Amino acid sequence: MAKKNIQTGYFLWAMFAYGLGLLITYVALNLMDGHGQPALLYIVPFTLGTFLTLGRKRGDLKNLWTRGVPERPCPHVQDEHSLEFNEEK
Repeated sequence: MAKKNIQTGYFLWAMFAYGLGLLITYVALNLMDGHGQPALLYIVPFTLGTFLTLGRKRGDLKNLWTRGVPERPCPHVQDEHSLEFNEEK
């Protein structure tokens, strides 16, 4: 995931999925004669589905699911958890 540009990253695809979800929201609104439904009912599945599908296809799903925390952290980088652990010793 380190060398991602705008086309191979997730931002462009997320914006496309958000726009598509918003479009489907407007179509559903017009088909239901103006009786609105929550927009998130359509937007969330499109954006989340895009992230999950791309993550699985690219092999980044585990990294995305763990909030980007690597399996083996760099020895020179300390996060809040490791600082708390060292203070308890």
